[in-house]
Amino acid sequence: MNGHIKAKRLGRRSSVVEFIMVPGRIAAIALLVSLVVSVDSLAATLSVGPGAGFQYQTIQAAVNAAATGDVIEIAPGTYNERVTIAGKAVTLRGIAGPSVTTINANGLTAGAALVIGSTVPAGCLVTGLAIQGATGAGVEVTSCSPTLRDCWIQSNDNSTMSGGGGLQLSGSNATLRLEDCSFSSNQAIGRDGGALWLSASNSTVIAQGCEFVLNEATGNYGGAIYAAVSSLQLLNCDFDLNTVNPNGGDRRGGAIYIASGAAAISGCMFRSNSVHAQAVGGCGDRWGRGGAIGSTGALALNACSFFDNVAKADGGCTTALGRGGALWIGAGSLSAQDCVFARNKAVANHGTSGRDSRGGALQVEGGVDPVLVRCNFEQNIVEGTNEAGMIQVGGALCYEAGSAGTITDCLIAGSSCGLLGGG
Repeated sequence: MNGHIKAKRLGRRSSVVEFIMVPGRIAAIALLVSLVVSVDSLAATLSVGPGAGFQYQTIQAAVNAAATGDVIEIAPGTYNERVTIAGKAVTLRGIAGPSVTTINANGLTAGAALVIGSTVPAGCLVTGLAIQGATGAGVEVTSCSPTLRDCWIQSNDNSTMSGGGGLQLSGSNATLRLEDCSFSSNQAIGRDGGALWLSASNSTVIAQGCEFVLNEATGNYGGAIYAAVSSLQLLNCDFDLNTVNPNGGDRRGGAIYIASGAAAISGCMFRSNSVHAQAVGGCGDRWGRGGAIGSTGALALNACSFFDNVAKADGGCTTALGRGGALWIGAGSLSAQDCVFARNKAVANHGTSGRDSRGGALQVEGGVDPVLVRCNFEQNIVEGTNEAGMIQVGGALCYEAGSAGTITDCLIAGSSCGLLGGG
C-alpha cells in the first residue's frame, strides 16, 4: 500500500494526522482519514525561581500561563504569595522537597495560602512543598479531586474561614488524596479541625502515611481532623499531641471527630492527644469526650494503637464530665479489631453540680453495640477530684444508655477506677 503521511500541529494538546491514499491503489478507501491523536508529550514544563534563569519568578504567574497537564517545577526558596489554581489540572512540584521550598502567606490578606477551586479537573497534583503562614486554612479545596504528596502543611492559623487550620475541604463530589504529608502546628481558632476540616457531600478523603502533630482546635471538635464526608480512609498515619482545648462547653475528639459518614482507620497510631473542657469563660457544663477519637458516624478500626490519650473536664461552677480517654462513641457504630489501648485516661475535676468520669479507654453511649475482636486494654484509668457527688465508672470500658455489643478474645488488665469498675 503506497501513500504518505503528513501531520498538522493544532495547538499544544493535539495533532491531526492525515493518511492520504494514492488514487487507484485501493478504490474502496479513496478518502481522507483524520485521526485526532492526544499527545501527552506536548505537556509543557514551566520553571519558577528567583533570577533570570527561570521562566517565572512567582508560582502564580506560572499557574496563570500553564494549561492542563503542565508541570510547574519550583526551585528552592520561600515564595511570599497566595496561589490559586482554577480551571486546569497542573502539577506543582518543589524540585528539592518541602524542607527548602515554601509557599508562605505570612503578612498577606486573610485566606488560604493555596486555593484549588471547583473548576479544577481531575489530575491536579501538589508535591514537595511546605505551605504555611496563612490567616485561614493552609490549603482550600472545593468540589474537586486533587492529590497532595510529600507536603508539609504547617503553622497556619485559621480564624477567618469555616474550619481547618491546615486544610479545608468543602462542596461536593470530591476525592481528596493525601500521601506522605505532614500537618503540624496548625490552629483552627474558634473553629473545628485543627489540621483538616472535611465537610463535603458525596465525597471521599484518603490519607496514607501522613502525620498529624501539635494541631489544635479551639472550637468544639477535632484537634487534628473534623470529618463530615461520605468516606474517610486513614492508613498508616500517626497522630501525636493534637488537642481540642477551648473554654467550657461540649468538646469532642482530641485527634479526630467523625460527625457523620463512614471512617475506616487502619494501622494508625494515636499518642498523647487530648480534649480538655476548661473551667474558664463563665459557667456552663464542661464535657470532654474522646481523648483521641469522638464519633457519631460509622467507625471501623483495624490494627490501631492508642497510648496516653486524655479526655478531661474541669467544671468550676458547673458539671464536669470526662468520657472516653481514647474513644467516645455517641451514635453510629464501632468495630475494632487487633487494636491496643494503654494508659489512656478519663478525668473530671471540681464540678460543683457534679463530677463524672467514665471509660478510661472507651465510653459508648446512644445504644451503640460495639464489636471488639482481639483488642488489648491495659493500664487505662478513670480519675478525678475526690469530692462529694463524684462518679467514676469503668477504668477500661464503660457502656451505657442501652449499649451492649460483643467482646471476643480481648485482654483487659491493669486498669483502675477510683470508685466503680476497674475494668
